[in-house]
Amino acid sequence: MATLTIKTADELMALDVQDRWRTRRAGRETQVSKQVLRAFVDHGGPILAEDIAAAFRDIPAAAVHQALAALDHDDLLRLRDGQIDVAYPFTASPTPFVIRLPDGAERFACCATDALGVAPMIGRAVQILSRCHHCQEPMEFAASPDGPGPSAGGVMLWIGTRADRGERRTPPPRARVLPCSKDSSSATASSAASSSRGQVSQSDISPWRNTSRNHQATAPAPTMLDCET
Repeated sequence: MATLTIKTADELMALDVQDRWRTRRAGRETQVSKQVLRAFVDHGGPILAEDIAAAFRDIPAAAVHQALAALDHDDLLRLRDGQIDVAYPFTASPTPFVIRLPDGAERFACCATDALGVAPMIGRAVQILSRCHHCQEPMEFAASPDGPGPSAGGVMLWIGTRADRGERRTPPPRARVLPCSKDSSSATASSAASSSRGQVSQSDISPWRNTSRNHQATAPAPTMLDCET
């Protein structure tokens, strides 16, 4: 039987998960990692590893490829056959979390938390589009570098722990959008409680503003978001 706990964004960020996010963020502060993320923003994925290496004139290509391999090993991106198809928060494969950039281009986020963090990461406002996991109601809301906009009022971030964490070197599903109504929320909570997910918590993303800078954040409109840790 799973335990359902409701937490505010501040309470969630105060948990041990914040230290884990901080450690992962440090791994993304390298020039090679930033170049990969920049390529996903500019062109979408997958990204050729050789294109990343070519972007550095003062660093030997072998060193760049070694850095990419290290990022792959640390589960910060996924490198396969010379291509990068996942670089958190982005993935080249379609997911329920669509990020619409200011120029109208769309990118896929790996999970709910990743979607919320795109605006703070790129320093520009974006639109987040998804669907309620329970009723499939479409949702859309704005998110700025300071956090989700007013249209995200009432949205919850649903975070669960996988019963079998297993091999994490795969892209989503790490997260799903959940209830857009109280009835949907109750139905989803019952479903989670009867599953093998383990502990589940919800967090109102409305106050999830500057705290989103500590990681990558996310959210869609009248709903809840689910992200496995």
